[in-house]
Amino acid sequence: MRLKDIQTSYDVIFSLGGNCEPAWHLKRLNLRKYAGPLDWNLSPSLSDVNRLLSNRFQHFMELNNLFLPGGVDYVFDDGEYQTSNSLYVTDAYYNIITVHDFPNTADWMNMYPAIKGKYNYLATRFLDKIANSRSLLFVRWSNDSREEIVQLQSILSRMTKGRFHILVVQPLESMEGYVELDWGMKGVCVLQAHQAPNIFVNVQLWDQIFSGMRLK
Repeated sequence: MRLKDIQTSYDVIFSLGGNCEPAWHLKRLNLRKYAGPLDWNLSPSLSDVNRLLSNRFQHFMELNNLFLPGGVDYVFDDGEYQTSNSLYVTDAYYNIITVHDFPNTADWMNMYPAIKGKYNYLATRFLDKIANSRSLLFVRWSNDSREEIVQLQSILSRMTKGRFHILVVQPLESMEGYVELDWGMKGVCVLQAHQAPNIFVNVQLWDQIFSGMRLK
């Protein structure tokens, strides 16, 4: 499916992760009507995201699945990266890392009930919106395989009633701009695009990709 074919209007657009980049640019361009449960996380494996969706977020962010892999979040400010006040915390059941939720303090677990409640709410609303919207776009920023995308499309077809498109953007440091790939999949647009050092550099790229897209 060509990019021009999905540059249209939607009831709702959700990021399916990879990292924070799709959600950040959707928000910047006023294309993010609702926050999603995967907006601000690292979810490198689409197979795990597919399992999360298929399970309808059961067991997501459960306390006994969380561990600290090491590392803290960074923010880009004044032209350079600076240490943030958030810890990387991994949900080992789904291999998804939250990078902005838990404070970098000795008592970081005290925030767990509120954070878990937030994710429960985001997941419940996400499931409701995709089930009851007539037109949807899902955006994924990651180097996923065709087989994983086929599985994702099958799972989403069972979770939605309306028309939906999937936009997969595969990051490559070695290229400029983007190119379209022909995977021959109805409802799926696949791009290879420039991977910048940080999400703020790719403004022009996402402006081009999201050109013509709007919310109803």
